[in-house]
Amino acid sequence: MAVANNQPLVSILIPCYNAEKWVGEAIQSALDQTYSNTEVIVVDDGSTDGSVGVIQSFGDAVRWETGRNRGGCAARNRAFSVSHGEYLVFYDADDLMSAEKVERQVDCALANPGALVYGPWRLVWRSRTGPDEVEARQTAPVPASSDLLEMHLVDWFCPCHSYLWPRAVIEALGGWDETLAADQDADLVFRAILGGVRFAYCPDSWVDYVQHPGPRASRRRSARALRSRARVVRKVQRVLEREGRLADQYRRAIAWRSDDLARDHWEHCRPMAAWCAREARRVSGKPTEVGAWYYRLVRRLFGVYCAERLAVSKRHVKSALSHNV
Repeated sequence: MAVANNQPLVSILIPCYNAEKWVGEAIQSALDQTYSNTEVIVVDDGSTDGSVGVIQSFGDAVRWETGRNRGGCAARNRAFSVSHGEYLVFYDADDLMSAEKVERQVDCALANPGALVYGPWRLVWRSRTGPDEVEARQTAPVPASSDLLEMHLVDWFCPCHSYLWPRAVIEALGGWDETLAADQDADLVFRAILGGVRFAYCPDSWVDYVQHPGPRASRRRSARALRSRARVVRKVQRVLEREGRLADQYRRAIAWRSDDLARDHWEHCRPMAAWCAREARRVSGKPTEVGAWYYRLVRRLFGVYCAERLAVSKRHVKSALSHNV
């Protein structure tokens, strides 16, 4: 596509840490965009594998730097600080974008000044032995009548590279929170919602959100990750309390998210998960209605510990049966 000189510059910002296997494909996906007025900036976060060599192989097509390991959010903030784009795409080193993603989202952004543009995405599970598994997810706009904060607290999600961020919004939010180990992108979006940023949906601007089996998946359920996720929820609650906006639907949504965190991390970091369960009860003032009917019944009669032991046992039995088939 021929791009007029007056079309805005888009900065595609890629943090990279030990992504030698994937970063080349991600960079090529950024370079293959049909919107030509882009800059691609890669900040290597102290990789110990061959990531830097892969990045260097693209020559002058990308701007890059490397340094000591400080975390993904620090790398994103550094990339932002040296970028010049009026719009930004924060793009992880193992994800992918459709070739028309930036072009179509820029058109949408120009028609909706100041809005945070988002689009549909697919969840892609990279397999070690077989073909990738692909599952379409967020494919429709949020209804205008919906409460985006409540939806995002409960079950609505878009990966960070699905968005096209106006530079002014990131500057107003103060960038990424470098103290968080997980849910950093959710924290940024929560702050945008609470700050009154408008959202605009752009169809046909697909991205692939890639997940991998192995150590990366297990780190997502670590105690450090859970503490960060709980902090993100607590940050939202404090803003709502301070502004007198903690209505009942937000109490329910915060309780639901806290309880969901407890259940998801129970096997891996029980003390922190138990705290999340207690916090859910404290915020809502009553037991949250999460899980199947038998789970809720056991939880009401015997408490969260017994309910989670039942849930864990059920998952282990189901896994053993599936392996024996």
